This record gives sequence, structure tokens and C-alpha cells, in this order.
Amino acid sequence: MSEENESVDPELSAAVAAVGSNRVMSEIQKNCAIMYVTVRCWRGQYQMHGASVLFGGRTVDDDMVTSPSAKLLSKDWHSRLHKFEGQVRKAVRQIAVPFRDGVYIVPLRRVPELTETVESIRGAYLRTVEEFLKAWPDEYQRLENSITARHGFEAWLAVAKCVPSNERVKSLFGIELGMWPIKAGGLPVSCFEPVRAAAARLPEIRALVADLHEPQRRAIEALVDDVQAAWSEVEAGAKKFLNDGAAEHADSVQRATDQLVASAVSAMLTVPIRELNEQIDNLLERAQERTARQQSLDAVQRAFTKLRGFEFMLPQELVTRLAQAELQLGAADPQVVNSGARAGEALGSYLRQLRTDLSAETGSNALTRMTRALDI
Repeated sequence: MSEENESVDPELSAAVAAVGSNRVMSEIQKNCAIMYVTVRCWRGQYQMHGASVLFGGRTVDDDMVTSPSAKLLSKDWHSRLHKFEGQVRKAVRQIAVPFRDGVYIVPLRRVPELTETVESIRGAYLRTVEEFLKAWPDEYQRLENSITARHGFEAWLAVAKCVPSNERVKSLFGIELGMWPIKAGGLPVSCFEPVRAAAARLPEIRALVADLHEPQRRAIEALVDDVQAAWSEVEAGAKKFLNDGAAEHADSVQRATDQLVASAVSAMLTVPIRELNEQIDNLLERAQERTARQQSLDAVQRAFTKLRGFEFMLPQELVTRLAQAELQLGAADPQVVNSGARAGEALGSYLRQLRTDLSAETGSNALTRMTRALDI
């Protein structure tokens, strides 16, 4: 599950470097977390390499077309299983902003809400998967009979190599959700020495367990081996970093970090502001045509809520005006908006001005205003 990332303004990257990426990240990590969501769902498609494609009664050269795909899932099961991916994507889009492929930035205060929503979707998904697994042997037989009847047993033998076995098919479905706090780097320097000291005691622990019974001794020794291997990798990496020229590598790492922080800042400002402006435009257009409905108001309200999750990035004056706009919107109804009455006109005027100010917030001076609000 991935989405296209926003391009980062070079001026924004330079501003992050000037302010200091660690200082910006220290404020971001107080308010946000990193989240990934993976939806696994077997698509039931088999690439038919070597198949001929006819167009206008003539065979098309292979280098002019891609190989066609055979559909191995029935239309009913495909629809029932794949609808959950769209539900997860919608739930994430309403709260989070894309950061990197499959990775999102989520306001901490909305993490419980998003987690609960995704868990609910996962529960319904896994129940549907269980139904499919019970039906899979019959689906498999239906597929074999259909392909054999239409194209012969040799064709089925070719397709059968790509059809998952009863044992494997369950592993092709699932929804995974991961959440971490945002950190500017890897292992904090403050943790390096304590971890080194703990690793130095591993031989002592190995000696202490020598007299234990076999199962306990083997289990603890395996754990010690794993910890020792992990520490050796960290220590080797640190030595290589120092021996290869720390200053040169540090500059590269810092530039990469500045770029990532700028990307995060851009995402948290650009995406929710753009979405709110689009919904405001839609509402104003419908109000002018006297066709606004409750769904239009609800869409603007959801966009407001999403932006409010990242309000720590905005100047306080704009945050206050967002709250006032939400109150006016909550008191409105489609009839008032469509009527052209004073209340509807006042709401429209307020939203238009707010839209203008929000658009300016995504300009080249966005980081300057944000750093004032962050008090860094």
C-alpha cells in the first residue's frame, strides 16, 4: 500500500538545514508517529507468457504487447476480498499523510482512533478470508475443471504451477500495522556506552548458565549468541564509520537527514492543506449551484479534522481561525448553505479567506512561519 510522495521544495530543504533537522525533529516527534500498513491479498492473476494476442483478427507481435493475465479468482471472491484494501486506504488517508512508500506520518493524538479502525477492518477481513479458505478446495476444483474443459489438461498443468496450495494460500492474506516514534537517527549516542557495557557482560552470563539443565542452558546460550551477534554488527559499523572518515560520511548522512525532515515537513503542511482547500472549493461550488448536501459539509469537516492533527506546524493565529471555521461549519446545514441567506454567505466568505491564507502557508516561507510556531 503506497502512494506518490510530494516533491520537496529546495528552499525548504535549505531552510531545514539552516534551522537544524534535529531541532525540527525534536518537535515533530512530540506530536507524530511513523506508521506502516501492509495489506496482503492474493490477486489470483497468472501471467500467460507465450500466449498470442489477437487484434482485428491478426496476431500482435510479442514486443508490442504485455503478456495477458489469466484470472484465477472468481469475480465474487475477488470483489469480497479486495474491498478491504480500499477500506484500509480510506481510513489511513483520512488521518495520516504519506511520507515514503507504504509509510505514513500520523498525529499521536489520533493513533488510537486509526489503530481501532484498522483493527476493525482487519477483523472483518480475516473472517472473510476464513470463509474463502473453507471454499478454496471447491474453488480449486472449479478452476481445474474450467481450464481443462476450455483449453485442455496441458494448459491446466501449466496454470497449476502458479496456483497456491491449500497450505500456502492462507499466508497470502493479512493486514499488518506497525507504529514507531519518530527519531532523527539510529541508536542514540547516549545509549551506545550502556549497550557496550551490557555486551561486555555476555561472557559472564554464559559462564553462569554452564551448570543449568540442558533445555534451559541451550535457550539462554542461544539468546546470548543473538545479542552478541547484534552487538558485533553495531560495533563493526561504528568502527567502519570512524575508520573510513567520519566527517565525510557525517556530511552525507546529515544531508540525507535534512532531506527526509524537509520531506516530512512538506507532507504535513502540503497534503492536509491541499485536501481541505479542495473540499472547500467543492462546497463553495455546490453552494453557488444550490446543490450542497450534508455529504459536502461532512467532507469539509473531515478535512478540517485531519489538518487539526498537524496544527502544531501552523501559526497560532491560523490555528485559532481553523477552530472558528469548524464551529461555523458545525452549525451550518445544507439548506442554509444553499439558500444564499446571510448566514450561508458569511460562512462562504470566511471559508474563501481561510482558503487563501492556507494556500499562502504552503509557499516558500512556510518553514519560517512554522519554526516560529514551534518555538525552536
